[in-house]
Amino acid sequence: MGGINRTIGYGSNYAVHQFESESQTPDPNLQAQTEAISAEIVTYLSQMGISPDYMEYMVQKTGNNVTNLSMKLLQQLNIATPHWQTKWQIAPLNDNSGFYLQGTSTDPWGAHEIAFTCAPKANPTQPAPAAQPAPSPPTLLADFYLDPGVRANAQNVVGAVQEYVLVLSGQFVPLSLSAKQAPAQVLGTRLVKSLSLTGTLVQNLESGNYPDIGLAFIFDPAAKLPMRLLKFEASLDSALLKQFAESCH
Repeated sequence: MGGINRTIGYGSNYAVHQFESESQTPDPNLQAQTEAISAEIVTYLSQMGISPDYMEYMVQKTGNNVTNLSMKLLQQLNIATPHWQTKWQIAPLNDNSGFYLQGTSTDPWGAHEIAFTCAPKANPTQPAPAAQPAPSPPTLLADFYLDPGVRANAQNVVGAVQEYVLVLSGQFVPLSLSAKQAPAQVLGTRLVKSLSLTGTLVQNLESGNYPDIGLAFIFDPAAKLPMRLLKFEASLDSALLKQFAESCH
């Protein structure tokens, strides 16, 4: 729990347990020593900007038993810190026909963007065949703009994009939509992909279940690029997203 930027790698697990004494003999000073160590830990947590609530989880289990902390909890306790800064605003569309929710995320690689717009209204004159249940209509459209920075030239790697993965607070959620079905695009210096978000996901985003959102562009290994993927993330303003989504109904 040191440093300014603290991250948890993909697929990693973070767990805590009580500290223990290695001594097998009774120690009359054990309680005093335990209290002193606890005070030192709380002081260190404060210096690192970590919530003192961390101690509540640390003391729950002993020995080989551990308490697993979810990514959401790690972020709430400020154990895992984002290495990006995000600003959200409701802005007018380029043609002034309406508004969209714009999120700009800045990290060491550059400035990325997420643009939420209202999904087109379903056409009631074209019902789905009786034998096939109608798919859940999208609630929002999300355009993801990734700036590769010095890592790559967007125009040189766009053809190597194989699939997309939605990143929700550190969790990689593979999408059924492949790049072959819907190729990535390039706008200026950035890779671009548009996704349709259905009601269940939007509700989870609005409720704050996922404090962060992002997208990963996964490359075909056959392209032999120096990286397997490019991704960015943004801290989500769930209250503003909910406000915008309500205007789409």
